[in-house]
This record gives sequence, C-alpha cells and structure tokens, in this order.
Amino acid sequence: MTRTVLPGYRRLLAEQLAKRVDMNPRFSLRSFARILGVSPGSLSLVMRGERSLSDRLVGRIFSSLELGEAERAEFLSSLLEVKLDRGSRRISRKLKADVSAL
Repeated sequence: MTRTVLPGYRRLLAEQLAKRVDMNPRFSLRSFARILGVSPGSLSLVMRGERSLSDRLVGRIFSSLELGEAERAEFLSSLLEVKLDRGSRRISRKLKADVSAL
C-alpha cells in the first residue's frame, strides 16, 4: 500500500485536528472549522487538497492555532510550493513576501 505524502500545510492541519481528537474523541472537523473561523465544507476541501487557502484564511489559522515559527515557515513555504506546482496565477504579494522573509 502506498502512502501519500501531504504537503506541509495540509499535514499540519491534519496533525492539529488529530491532536484535538486525541484529547477529546468527540471533537470533529466541524468543531475544528469553528475554531478556525471557516465553514466545515471549506476546511474539508482544503484538507483534501481541492481548494487553496486565501491570505485571510491563513491569517485566521495562524491566529487560531498556536504554531511555532518553524511550523509557520513550513506552512507558508509548502503552500507557496503547491500554488506554484498547480500553476496558480493568484499568488498574492503577501504570501510571496512572507515566504521570502523566512
């Protein structure tokens, strides 16, 4: 069986969700979405790689989760890498500036 390696930002979100589920087995994706200030459907799409993250959502995630500097750097650089791989034309100046400041 082959394991898919998730990009850093998706892996980090999955780890944060798993950590909360370990502490409270009744914790759900819907609860996690509420903490992040995003709809459960949008969060599900992001975690499956079917939707990209906006600058606003990245800001909400950073303010809602206690991430260290290294985790933030990995999150941002992996997000930029995925957007570049997909040939996204909508890579914000803010994301480019945040990654280059790392």
